[in-house]
Amino acid sequence: MEIVAVFDSSSPLSKSVAITLLKNNFVVRCLTTNRAECQILEHHGAELYSQDQIDDCLKGVQAAYVSTTSNFDSITSVQDEIDQGRTIAEACQRARVEHLIYSTQLSVAQVTGMTVRHMDAKSRVEDLLFKTSIPLTKVIIPPLYEYILEPSMIPTRLSDNQFGLEIPMSNVPLDLICLQDVGYVILEMIIQRKALVNKTLSLSATKLTVRDLASILTHNLTDYKFKDSQVTVEQYQERRRFKGVIDWSYQFDFYVRVDQKASIELTKHFYPHIKSFGQWVEENKAAIYNTLNKPMTPAMDPFH
Repeated sequence: MEIVAVFDSSSPLSKSVAITLLKNNFVVRCLTTNRAECQILEHHGAELYSQDQIDDCLKGVQAAYVSTTSNFDSITSVQDEIDQGRTIAEACQRARVEHLIYSTQLSVAQVTGMTVRHMDAKSRVEDLLFKTSIPLTKVIIPPLYEYILEPSMIPTRLSDNQFGLEIPMSNVPLDLICLQDVGYVILEMIIQRKALVNKTLSLSATKLTVRDLASILTHNLTDYKFKDSQVTVEQYQERRRFKGVIDWSYQFDFYVRVDQKASIELTKHFYPHIKSFGQWVEENKAAIYNTLNKPMTPAMDPFH
């Protein structure tokens, strides 16, 4: 059986990748800073390694899924993430890992001049991994459907039965994908990795305007009505209360100003059964209702 290392295993995206690989008979080694958060992976058969065991984790692996962690609590978050990437790059070189699949992002600062720490840092890490000469495939993952339950995109209650979506996208469609489906796409990329060297694959399961999102939520969650609140970047910054709000506001602004070229067709090539947003909402009604009825508190909302 092939051995695959999965970095940042306590993050939802890496967990999705690891569980999908385990279900498809790969040996999975998970590198994590939070063992307690990875108990479900251990339960499914993953081998867990701490950060100081990185060399042991990488011995004999055929491929690695690399993701780095953004920490909006830290004023040095960009450099911290770059340092993570440098450590990973050097360790992968020492272990002679055969192939890397890296979850990257475009650099917003280079295009618009605005800083989006979690995206800019990942772009810098991509440069470090490229310099290792290890065969590399880069994947750009769009915002997840699940973010509708998180501070970055959760609807705001306007009245007893009405909610507004405060997402500063104007009338520009937003690329989105389901968390679970990312795992299946990465699985197939690992299987096909030899044909994907030096390629950048930008994923999308759907392209929806904020008005489209509101319509789908209203259709599926019949107790409530949803609308596009048509907020600006500045209004988003003023109204939302979570760590990383400035970064997220400029991330949405970047999506509006720059064509992301994400491909639904390409994504379906790797996993034909990707869920629509409507399917996801229907399957997660209870969780959405529960979240909408909870009082919101400031929270960290990292993009991995």
